[in-house]
Amino acid sequence: MDVITPLFAPLYFLLLYGLVFFVLAFSIVYFMMNKQEKPVRRYVALAIAASCITTQLLFPFDKLSLKHDFYSNKEAREEVVQMVKSNFELYDEYEHIELTREFARLSKGGGEVTLEKTGTSFKIIFYTYRGILMGFSGFVYVYNTSLEDGDFYCNFINKVQYDNRWYWINGTYKE
Repeated sequence: MDVITPLFAPLYFLLLYGLVFFVLAFSIVYFMMNKQEKPVRRYVALAIAASCITTQLLFPFDKLSLKHDFYSNKEAREEVVQMVKSNFELYDEYEHIELTREFARLSKGGGEVTLEKTGTSFKIIFYTYRGILMGFSGFVYVYNTSLEDGDFYCNFINKVQYDNRWYWINGTYKE
């Protein structure tokens, strides 16, 4: 299911926002056209549409879902990090590692992580979103190094530190 999400997500959000816009437009027209109706009835549709839009604009749904994803899966992700540390010399400098069935849920878009290592330091990205062509986001574990623009062959759009050695990044691949 994670593989087809980038294909349907834009269509889904287009339909969802289109529906909200339609309800808002309908409620405004209903409010303006039915002045003889009971006052409460006129304001109900308008209040529902306004509260939906206000909630969407003011409530940080994305940040809350990322925080929940991070803290609920942190221990399992750290198990994967320990497995990589224990087999460190087996990996190349830049490698995609397919996770076992038990850990595949930790990285969206195919159940794999990307490892980038230099010497004894490394970075692992657990994807939260993998776009079709350019965009992606994910949680990055950083060991004995720092996270710089250009890591994972990408330009960072956002970089937020969640915990010691843990970051969330949003980026696009370099061309």
